[in-house]
Amino acid sequence: MQVTEQLSQQPLHINIELNSSDLETCGPRLVCLVKQDWICKTIHFEKLTDGLSNKLLAMFPSSKDEQSLIVRIYGKNSDLIVDRKVEIQTMTKCITDNMNVIMQVTEHLNQQPLHINIELDSSDLETCGPRLVCLVKQDWICKTIHFEKLTDGLSNKLLAMFPSSKDEQSLIVRIYGKNSDLIVDRKVEIQTMLLAMFPSSKDEQSLIVRIYGKNSDLIVDRKVEIQTMVRLSQYNMSNQVLLTFNNGFLYTYVPGEQINIDNESVDLLVASKLAEYHSIPSDDDNQNKKQQLIEKLRHYLNLLNGTNPQLQERLKTLKSPTMGVLGTIKATVGLQSWTPSLDSLESILDYSWSQLADDIDAIENTLNQNWSNIPVVFCHNDTQSRNFLLDKKTHTLRIIDFEHCFHNLYLFDIANYFVEFAGLGSSPDWPSKYPSVERRKTFLAEYLKHARFLNCENIENEPDKLSERCYRLIALTHLYWSLWALLEALINPEALSQFDYVTYSKSRFNQYKLHKSHFFAS
Repeated sequence: MQVTEQLSQQPLHINIELNSSDLETCGPRLVCLVKQDWICKTIHFEKLTDGLSNKLLAMFPSSKDEQSLIVRIYGKNSDLIVDRKVEIQTMTKCITDNMNVIMQVTEHLNQQPLHINIELDSSDLETCGPRLVCLVKQDWICKTIHFEKLTDGLSNKLLAMFPSSKDEQSLIVRIYGKNSDLIVDRKVEIQTMLLAMFPSSKDEQSLIVRIYGKNSDLIVDRKVEIQTMVRLSQYNMSNQVLLTFNNGFLYTYVPGEQINIDNESVDLLVASKLAEYHSIPSDDDNQNKKQQLIEKLRHYLNLLNGTNPQLQERLKTLKSPTMGVLGTIKATVGLQSWTPSLDSLESILDYSWSQLADDIDAIENTLNQNWSNIPVVFCHNDTQSRNFLLDKKTHTLRIIDFEHCFHNLYLFDIANYFVEFAGLGSSPDWPSKYPSVERRKTFLAEYLKHARFLNCENIENEPDKLSERCYRLIALTHLYWSLWALLEALINPEALSQFDYVTYSKSRFNQYKLHKSHFFAS
């Protein structure tokens, strides 16, 4: 993954030609191949002289220390006079400065991606993004890169970036929402802001750079997240991770458009894809797996009830967002929620933390006693329509966003898919949007055709019974996402101006209270 620091080795060769008139754009991208710690720095320039035919540009961060670098461009046709290979061999023997160089990003999906020891600033992605991208897209070094603003969900922001040629090798930079790590287990994944870099074709060769939100380490184990995506990519179920850095990673872009759940025919694609996803072999050789939903619910509760000391410290550093006149008016008349405090969360749900702790204990007991015949698989857990992309050219479906992946009852993913028909408004109409019995049975029948892991005895496999099981899980889906939304409001208050997480949390918690008796009666 890296060029050795042994002085006797030959330097890395990049198959490009620089234009001397555009060195201030191309030079930093080239330099960052060997100076990754410069990716986020302001780079200064100074023109130098070097005889008659060669052109030189010195580049350095804030100070001209001994680590400054020079880009040298040969004079036209000078290769007729000077043997450049011999020149490089001669200079290599005299190098005194060791530099780590990226040779290539591994092409083997089972290897861990390269890690770059830097942190990207989301406010400066138009400068830093191209430099990072050029570590794996060296043919972009000399290209003019254009930008285009995109949208992606509630808290994500995207900026498309592509070269003037709009070739097939596009890239995306993704940035997690602030403090979203408190909610999403980053062995699993997080809410983000995205800087996208891709051409008009947006094909499967495009790339994404994702930048984690501040404090996301409280929730997400990044090493596990990367390992999960690397493993899933072996089965063509996830984006391929190419390299990581301190606060994010670079991975491949998945083409397609969000599915339209009003089109019932899309259910067949989702059902077969979910069944295929759930049938991926486990790392533990298909031994009995423990569901992790209870663990996640307790973790959310411990963050919300103030018993997590790390959260307490992080909240002290959070700056309350300035609502402005319009925001204040909206909050006053009830069109937007005020930023909640840790002490106010119980009253928002109108439910004590001790009550909720008792509920979670009861949920665990009910799952152990009455749901042991429902297999546990590695679930996606966020099976809303936004996370299924349909490529209309190939009529294939892909799953994206693995922030909430963990072992769970396989029916949770299906139940959540049905519940999410209501959409992401702050107060969705849950009852009227829930799919009909016939639609649920059709989905489950298609799922059962493709669920290889269910090919054994003593497992329920009748659509009628499974549809009823999914209905009883409605309470758990609402509880999980209610606590998530409340955490999002607490640790990412700036997002309240874009989406009312507080009202959404209350709406889902009310649905939990409405449906929990159905679950406990299972």
